[in-house]
Amino acid sequence: MYKSSSKLRKCQQKLGREDHSQASVDCFVVDLQDVLERSAFDNICKVAFNHDPALIPRPGHRRQRRSRQLLHRLRRALSRKETGKQPVFGEMKLLFLAILSVASSFSTLAQQCGRQAGEALCPDGLCCSQYGYCGSTEDYCGKDCQSQCRECGQQTGGVLCAGGLCCSRLGYCGSTPEYCGEGCQSQCDGGPTPTPPPPSPGGGGVDSIITSSLFEQMLLHRNDPTCEGHGFYTYDAFVAVANSFSGFGTTGDNDTRKREIAAFLAQTSHETTGGWPEAPDGPYAWGYCYVTERNKTQDYCKPSSQWPCAPGKKYYGRGPIQISYNYNYGQAGEAIGQDLLNNPDLVAADAVVSFKTALWFWMTPQPPKPSCHDVITDQWTPSPADQAAGRLPGYGVITNIINGGVECGRGGPVREVEDRIGFYKKYCDMLGVSYGDNLDCYSQKPFGFGSGFAAES
Repeated sequence: MYKSSSKLRKCQQKLGREDHSQASVDCFVVDLQDVLERSAFDNICKVAFNHDPALIPRPGHRRQRRSRQLLHRLRRALSRKETGKQPVFGEMKLLFLAILSVASSFSTLAQQCGRQAGEALCPDGLCCSQYGYCGSTEDYCGKDCQSQCRECGQQTGGVLCAGGLCCSRLGYCGSTPEYCGEGCQSQCDGGPTPTPPPPSPGGGGVDSIITSSLFEQMLLHRNDPTCEGHGFYTYDAFVAVANSFSGFGTTGDNDTRKREIAAFLAQTSHETTGGWPEAPDGPYAWGYCYVTERNKTQDYCKPSSQWPCAPGKKYYGRGPIQISYNYNYGQAGEAIGQDLLNNPDLVAADAVVSFKTALWFWMTPQPPKPSCHDVITDQWTPSPADQAAGRLPGYGVITNIINGGVECGRGGPVREVEDRIGFYKKYCDMLGVSYGDNLDCYSQKPFGFGSGFAAES
């Protein structure tokens, strides 16, 4: 109810009450007179709503009208007490409790997200206000918004995207169909056509960058008898799928191509690792050891009319990227032409399907997240919101895309992030390419909205 303070303790002592709960009410009502004299409605709301102005009901709102009526009655009660007409502590307590009951209808929104709630993200892509509350208005998505903050459109008062980019229905800037298609709010032609990436010198597919023998060296212990995945992840399956995704490992100069393959294998090696610090040949020699998530107790089923869960099926992590949740299986299955909602086990039974789910995720943007491919090939330009959130081009943004809600924005070092970086550095060294900048995501706010495939929902 009323937070403990030195002022409250002095008031309780003055009243000489043993019942501190009763004394708290009386003392609060006495102190409330000050609040009412300064600014009745706004100040009591700031007290009752944990000091978050975003939660104060708007003018004309029925809760606001009811609160004003109650506050008016309380002011009259305080006035009668001052003139000595009658004792009114009981009446004031009842009125105060009534005011709190009006406020309580908003309390379920409190402390849902951000630093106040362990960096939790708001559901349904809602913005997290500076005070840790979820909503979609300027109070939540504007100044000092913590996560999932809007960039344009009605969510920001009509702001246009820089560079002529489209403003999506959710208020994010981009140039792909996800931004410029159905529901686009402004500049829906997408602005100027982006300059295509330079052609790859010498051409050739992924197999021209990574040979079978190099693949074996990088994933040295994947076929160890103790690994669940022994015999499953083959070089031929990887190359066949990689070459079927246009642009993967073939975009940019040779260093860019190598860096993308190193990044993909590093992130997926972390997701499937069987290594430990003192493992034979080191912790980064055990990528692709697992095919399925080790903890299979959860069904990872969330209500969805578009991607309904099949009876008796579980959607725990499977494959190189450890795809999880029914809605992710549904989207990936639709993209690769497989009914993964009804047959999620196919991801763990067919290596080609397994690699396809991983490459589909890697190549596909999930607004407001860019694709991993665009990030590692320098085709992604961070928006002002990305820059303000510390999301700058580099390997760290890919970690943020995959599992930012769990691993990013909390300072470091974080064991999982360091493991991802360790694999990446090893593979870059083996391919003879530099690492690039911004390898971790410790100072990056999570993207929040969009699909997550590893541990993030």
